Amino acid sequence: MILKEILAIETILKEILATEMILKEILAIETTLKEILTIETILKEILAIETILKEILAIETILKEILAIESTLKEILAIETILKEILAIEMILKEILAIKTILKEILGHRNHPKGNPGHRNHPKGNPGHSNDPKGNPG
Repeated sequence: MILKEILAIETILKEILATEMILKEILAIETTLKEILTIETILKEILAIETILKEILAIETILKEILAIESTLKEILAIETILKEILAIEMILKEILAIKTILKEILGHRNHPKGNPGHRNHPKGNPGHSNDPKGNPG
């Protein structure tokens, strides 16, 4: 009877040991699952960083386009400045032409007190004009 009880206790102890082994395996699996969850969290963070890097690259591209536009605007401003200078030169040339015309008139009147023979209505006439009363009719 004592042997039967000892055998029963031994069986119970073996079952306890088997249960303990199962529990250790469950704990190992739990630890592995926690590590997998940690790795998953790290991968999600890496994906978030990748998304941020893509956004930074997009911003960099936009900034390069803005710099290109800025360069183009500077070229346009340079052309505008050149055009303004050309307009200023054109105004100066018009003033010079006006002065030249005035000087011609002044010099023409001074040199030809009785009129300018180069004019159609000159009283003495210009043979080179067809409307000249004393000149060449042709």
